[in-house]
Amino acid sequence: MLLLALFAAGVVTFAQLYAPQSVLPLIEAEPGWDLSAAQASLTISAATFGLAASVLAWAVLAKRFGAFPVICSSLIITTVMSFAAAAAPDFGILLAIRVLQGIGAAGMAALAVAYIVERVSPHDVPVVAGIYVSGTTIGGLAGRVAGATLAEIADWRGALLGVALISLLFAGLFVVAGWKSRPRPDLPGASAPATDRAAVTSTAGDLGACLTHRPVLGLYLLIFVLMGSLVALYNYFGFHLADPPYGLSAAGVGLFYFAYLGGTVGARVAGSAAGRFGRGTTLAVAVALMLAGAALTMLRELGALAAGLLLFTTAFFAVHAVASGWVGQLATPPRRATASALYSLFYYAGSAVLGWLFGIPYEHYGWTVFVLAVLGGCAAAACLSWVLLRPGGPAGSIRSASASIVHGHNEPSEVAAGAHRQGGSPAPILGFPDRTVSRNPHPGGIP
Repeated sequence: MLLLALFAAGVVTFAQLYAPQSVLPLIEAEPGWDLSAAQASLTISAATFGLAASVLAWAVLAKRFGAFPVICSSLIITTVMSFAAAAAPDFGILLAIRVLQGIGAAGMAALAVAYIVERVSPHDVPVVAGIYVSGTTIGGLAGRVAGATLAEIADWRGALLGVALISLLFAGLFVVAGWKSRPRPDLPGASAPATDRAAVTSTAGDLGACLTHRPVLGLYLLIFVLMGSLVALYNYFGFHLADPPYGLSAAGVGLFYFAYLGGTVGARVAGSAAGRFGRGTTLAVAVALMLAGAALTMLRELGALAAGLLLFTTAFFAVHAVASGWVGQLATPPRRATASALYSLFYYAGSAVLGWLFGIPYEHYGWTVFVLAVLGGCAAAACLSWVLLRPGGPAGSIRSASASIVHGHNEPSEVAAGAHRQGGSPAPILGFPDRTVSRNPHPGGIP
């Protein structure tokens, strides 16, 4: 029931968050609105901005009231705002509604990984996180494809209304399944609700611990840029295919969004690969595949565009599945909600900022320069993250960086994802070093 609940919540959240992406050209062409492609893409950035700005507030609420009721409230707000967006009378009001919708979606996004880490064994975290991420990709796909299909029958307003109705059904499924699998306070790792003052005070301390922990900060920066690149690619892909020489309709562009199914595969494979080869190796290979996929989209053939989008999407969700579970395990139970919320903040801040910012080279210089900007951003983020994740760096070692927030041990843990075998984790073959912790506090993690 836990996986069913997470799947349903992922569908509700991400179908509504990204449904407008498939109809951005129609929003741009709305009579009387006089929008450019970059301005229309703010429909996506507004929601992800609201999400990024509010994830920490949801983390505080979760400490006070528990994860399940907070996630339920999150889904209600998100779904109500979907119905409101379909009736928006002008673009400014549509953006305001999308900000509110992003605030609602933040509750699920902020708490999902912390909830997973709390409910399953450390060995199972990469696999379960992979399954959850797979569910979010199905939600993202459903929103985009349903929106594009319904837009052919009605218009973009009818498309958003249809997605809202579908999401309402899945929200009900989450409530039923989530109630049956809700965590009990007597389970190991579960935390009793905090008082209002204690929730705010502890969250403030958690923020400092997370942002000064080098490996965690490296993962935050990596996902900031990679998520922004993914959203930008999908934002402007529709415009690229609607323009000459392709001239595809909304339904034709919608077929390309089936590339999102690659994310489901990538997330599942990454969970298993992290256990076998190590998280660092899995991240390095996935980032390299993202770069290869982006490069393919510079070719003119539709087959190459589809293959590049599929490869980029598959590899991104492999990174996301590994990185989100890694952050959750680097934090001990009291700080998991905050660590995961900060991960969501960087994830959706990247979507909001870079999803729009990468549109500037597209508007002025075209598709090829846009893709080169995405490639440069991804490569730079990977290099910076590698510096922060490796044992030593220009600012000193991980040991010195994490010593001030660790109790009672002198050496950082090197337990790779899924390393339940006696004798510890395998050394990474290439790429990022593996540094995680189990449920018990270890010096490599955030206590």
